[in-house]
Amino acid sequence: MSGKNPLGNGKEPQSYEGANLVLPAGGWRLVISVRAPTTNDFKYPLGAIWINKTTSTSYQLVTNPGIWTILGNATGGDIQSLTGGTGGAILPTLGNINLLGTANQINTVGSGDTITWSLTGPYAPATYTDHGVLVGSGTGDITALSVGATGTLLAGSTGADPAFTASPTITGTFTAGTGLVSLAGNIAANTGAVNAGTSMTATLGNITATNGNFVKGTAGNKDVYSSVATNATAGANSAGSVTLAGGTATVATTAVTASSLIRIYRQGIGSTGAAALGILTIGTITAATSFVINSVGAADATALQASDVSVVFWEIVN
Repeated sequence: MSGKNPLGNGKEPQSYEGANLVLPAGGWRLVISVRAPTTNDFKYPLGAIWINKTTSTSYQLVTNPGIWTILGNATGGDIQSLTGGTGGAILPTLGNINLLGTANQINTVGSGDTITWSLTGPYAPATYTDHGVLVGSGTGDITALSVGATGTLLAGSTGADPAFTASPTITGTFTAGTGLVSLAGNIAANTGAVNAGTSMTATLGNITATNGNFVKGTAGNKDVYSSVATNATAGANSAGSVTLAGGTATVATTAVTASSLIRIYRQGIGSTGAAALGILTIGTITAATSFVINSVGAADATALQASDVSVVFWEIVN
């Protein structure tokens, strides 16, 4: 060794010829600690080095007050940028990237090395009712409605929260694209219309037009029964056919009432052949049990036309 000052002024023949070393005004400071520096650690000269021996991470003070940057690429090292779902990457300003929320929607709180995100404003409740319906309330808290019972609908009310009801009332026209079904109530149109693109079904109730008609607006439309009787034992059917025997037939059906109107048509003459046909009439009606179809003679309406064994279609109208 020459014995020359390695930090000489460059005029000596064997002096240090590398970059000049510039010391901070306050001198170098090296801090060794068991934690990372915070913004409260600012009473150090710029350029000070801080080593967290717990995590083997080093920091340098780059701006006061207390802006430290992580040195190197160790695990947990310097974050260069953050990228959201849109907008591209954002870069830090003075070593900091703000993670902010949205007023009345999302709140962020920083503590230690953790930022906690939470819903706020109208989303304040920590839990909501399972299967419940959430209703807005302007800038106030969301209202959680009680769970609706099976078969109920949510009906609106001007200026008030909607409520579940088993008998909703609709003002105007209601249209169902593929089917309209009532399991245990009524489908009623008081002054407007109920339209179903494919079908309308009342499983256990009525379809009522209080002030309107049932209109079959397309050629080929007809009344369709899912079940019709084909003999005298009709069960609960309200329509069917029966063959007269000796000019009469008793149809057993629970659908008939004391005030029922019963339509009857001669569907065919059956095996009557060339014998005389009678005039079809309705005889005795026993509510919820049966009704009688008679064929009487043209000359004597009190006598059955025994030769008439026609096939008769019948339909109950209540």
